[in-house]
This record gives sequence, C-alpha cells and structure tokens, in this order.
Amino acid sequence: MICLFAIVTLPFASRVVAVDGQYTFGPVLYALVIVLYISSYLLMVRHVDRAGLLAPDAPPGLASDNFWGLGSVLAIFAASIPIAFVAPSTAEYSWLLIPVVSIVVDRVRQRRLRPSG
Repeated sequence: MICLFAIVTLPFASRVVAVDGQYTFGPVLYALVIVLYISSYLLMVRHVDRAGLLAPDAPPGLASDNFWGLGSVLAIFAASIPIAFVAPSTAEYSWLLIPVVSIVVDRVRQRRLRPSG
C-alpha cells in the first residue's frame, strides 16, 4: 500500500517541484516520494525473493539486480534531501547524477561478480 500511495502522490509532487522548485518544499517533497516508492518496492522485491515467489523462469540474480540498480537511485534521491535545505536547485541538479552513478555501480558490481584468477 505504501508503494501505491507513493505512485498516487507522485503527480502532485511533480507539480509542486515544477511550480515551487526554487523553494525547499518542492524538491524535498519530490525526493521523499521517490525515496518512499523505491524503498517500499525494494522491500517487496526482497519479500518475493526470500519467500521463493519468483517465477521459475525468472533470470538468476533478478532481485540482486534490482537492489543494485535502484539502490543507487535511492541513494541519490536520499542525499538530495539535505542538499535541498541549503540549495534547492542544486538538489534538483544532483538528480542528473543518477545515470552516471548507475553506470559506476553496475561496473563495480560486474567486477565483484567476475571470478578472480
């Protein structure tokens, strides 16, 4: 239900950040909604994985891929909240780091999965 709540409030948060982006409230609200959504989604993925509810033909490492990929997005949005209290526009620009951080995290993950030797 938390995940659905975040989905329902996302259009409102998007409107607020578009209209009041220069104030602290807009970026903080948007980042909080995204953090709430990703956190609840990752908790659902964790539950599905641990309970063995993934389809038999699901690719191996599906849950792990979600945690690595969305975890980096979650970290960026979570870090942008305190930044927004100092400089709201800088918090919004920090969201542009998501693709770069995601690529770096994916490369680090691939190195860790690669067999040594």
